[in-house]
Amino acid sequence: MRAKHCGVRVIACPPHRGNRKGSVEDSTYFATQRFCRTMPAETMARAEAQLDWFCEKIADRWPRPVAKLEELIGNECRPAFLVARQRRRPTVADLAGLERLRPLPGTGYPATIEAYNTVGPSGLVVFEGRSAVD
Repeated sequence: MRAKHCGVRVIACPPHRGNRKGSVEDSTYFATQRFCRTMPAETMARAEAQLDWFCEKIADRWPRPVAKLEELIGNECRPAFLVARQRRRPTVADLAGLERLRPLPGTGYPATIEAYNTVGPSGLVVFEGRSAVD
């Protein structure tokens, strides 16, 4: 319902179709291996700053398939686009710059989440499989 509220539709990838969902999983694996395992941040604010730096300097420069570029600008414009950037393949940042995003809806999605739980002996509350310090 939230996607419908924002004016978009979600197309789920069918199971066992690795060629249809690989790029999303590859991106997640890339970020996990390159950033999350080596992040030295002690605070959430520091982690966010380091993730912003990582995305801008490393992840956004990751080469993507030419077919993704052709989907956005067409086959005729592809050579000029790549020559102007002196690349053989577009990067994540190139593709993101070409995306046409819709404006957000004027009102927020009307949702309320209520959960009842018990505080454990350690003082932590488990919510959706994660424990948070009170």
